[in-house]
Amino acid sequence: MNNAVVISNLSLAGFYLLLLVPLALFYRWQLGLSKSTVTAVLRMTLQLAVVGLIHAEPWWQAQYLIPVAGMILGNALTANVLALERWYSSLKEKNNEYQFYLAMGAPHPIQPFQREAVKAALMPQLASMSTLGIVALPGMMTGQILGGTEPVLAVKYQLAIMIAILVAVSVSVAATLGMMSRFAFNRYGQLVL
Repeated sequence: MNNAVVISNLSLAGFYLLLLVPLALFYRWQLGLSKSTVTAVLRMTLQLAVVGLIHAEPWWQAQYLIPVAGMILGNALTANVLALERWYSSLKEKNNEYQFYLAMGAPHPIQPFQREAVKAALMPQLASMSTLGIVALPGMMTGQILGGTEPVLAVKYQLAIMIAILVAVSVSVAATLGMMSRFAFNRYGQLVL
């Protein structure tokens, strides 16, 4: 009845290493989110492990690719919309502050605004990760369990998906804000979009 691919503990541990990407971005942008991220991941892992105790050939099969890609892209899109909205509205509302940084010759006058935008985009994801397992059971994991998958395997899938989403959201938001900062200003540093 169950033909779900088994995720080994070693593969899952390797997946956790991907968290170094958003942690490096948080450090570079001085967001102060590293501790919150590590705490959220640990809480998510412990809570889902408690729920769990109560290799795709090929991995790109539609059975895996479509739902996983949908979850990752949907969350990345939401985070990018939040980041862009916060970045743009913050620059508009605090234009005097931006102009002050620019006039004083700050090397990266938009950095405080980028930092605020990244935090706004990532906080919903971190909050979601913090409550998984005890407060909320994700639909994918619940569906797998109801479909006959062992709870421990469903937990492994959920952990892998949540890490993939966090990494995709972090990288896509960083890339989007990086591109916007190159094209949103004229050569005098004035916002043109």
